Amino acid sequence: MTDDVKVQQAAMWGSAPFENIARNLDSMHRTIVDALGGGAGKRWLDIGCGTGELARLAAATGADVTGCDLSPALIETARRQAREWGITAAFDVADCESLPYPDASFDLLSSSVGAIFAPAHEAVGSEMARVCRPGGRLAMTVWVRTGHIAAFFDLIDEYAPPRPPGGADPMDWSGLGHAEAVLPAFEVTTSSHDATWAAPSAESMVDDFATSFGPMKSLLTALPQERAGDLLERLREHFETYRHGDGIVMARPYVLLEGVRRS
Repeated sequence: MTDDVKVQQAAMWGSAPFENIARNLDSMHRTIVDALGGGAGKRWLDIGCGTGELARLAAATGADVTGCDLSPALIETARRQAREWGITAAFDVADCESLPYPDASFDLLSSSVGAIFAPAHEAVGSEMARVCRPGGRLAMTVWVRTGHIAAFFDLIDEYAPPRPPGGADPMDWSGLGHAEAVLPAFEVTTSSHDATWAAPSAESMVDDFATSFGPMKSLLTALPQERAGDLLERLREHFETYRHGDGIVMARPYVLLEGVRRS
């Protein structure tokens, strides 16, 4: 992916208040923190940190936390929220395919469905290995190609421009074989989890995505009005299939990928 395309991607992800979406990933963030533990004196890097919600939980363990993301707008929000939360954490604009940190500079690495969206998985895996000390640990989450999330992204793909050439499927990370191939410096294990999302209505879910999920907001802005309306209606119909009583309850299966850095 060229630098120009990465600038466009960063702008796309930062074009909406992603913190409104991130709040619905709290259970996933807590699963990662439980897996890594943290604690005083631990140097923790959160890769693809978005607006900083996972970093907030990591900092609460006493760890020395750094978050990084490709999007300057998301990093600006993360810094603002850190001040509001009263936590101490550093936030850097950085490309996870080329991290700006010294070798073996972190004890713990995390990524909550963030680094998976970088197109060059091998480069991401190589950088994770480089900045993690021997014996250090990694925990990252990956959407799986089943259930709502896969159907959601498939629906978006029907309306979106083709992906840039050379980009890998983010959900490939959920396969143990793929994870082992791109993370050869780590002893890797995987486990299955769910981040259920409950909402009062399908319309409220559509509104959350349309206004707060950068890729969706950017796509709707770029589409002709009639086609954008068609996409929104199809999303509403899709979310409505998860109706449970008076609201919507939607399973969001994901894989927790854990790794220990080999010496």
